[in-house]
Amino acid sequence: MTDDSDTRAAFFIPENLAGPDLTFFIKFRDGNIVPVFVQVRLRSAVHGLEAALGTTDPRLFYRDSNGKLHDEDRNGPVVKKVLDLCKNGVLRILVYYPAEVSKAPHVRKYREPLARVTTEWDVVGIISKKNAHEVFRKEHIKFLDALKTVSASAKRKYEELEYPRDK
Repeated sequence: MTDDSDTRAAFFIPENLAGPDLTFFIKFRDGNIVPVFVQVRLRSAVHGLEAALGTTDPRLFYRDSNGKLHDEDRNGPVVKKVLDLCKNGVLRILVYYPAEVSKAPHVRKYREPLARVTTEWDVVGIISKKNAHEVFRKEHIKFLDALKTVSASAKRKYEELEYPRDK
């Protein structure tokens, strides 16, 4: 991850242990650059909403469920760099589709300085079946539907290979 926006990729897909599925940056007119962390859950039902949101929290990148940093020598500098890039704020997006999520997108104001990612504000966008049509064009929703179908089919085939039914 480079500081130079001319050589930095438009977006990248971090390794699984890092946290989010997709990372990109938004540059505002005033020159501020804000990272965007996206987690995609192609599920029909909501399971582990807070855990999914946690994958977009840069303070939790490369950490296990107990909060221990995995391979501190390797990942510690990466997490520090990411947090430095968040100095102007962070936008966290969770796409939970085709499930219907009752929790609304929100802006959270942290009262405790240690709870803050970088600033007092944490902007969280949640996209689900309820609002996907407001965010995505029709062909993008069809694409998500197709991905969900392929994902479910692949999961069934994998389970059949792993756990063959007795005939």
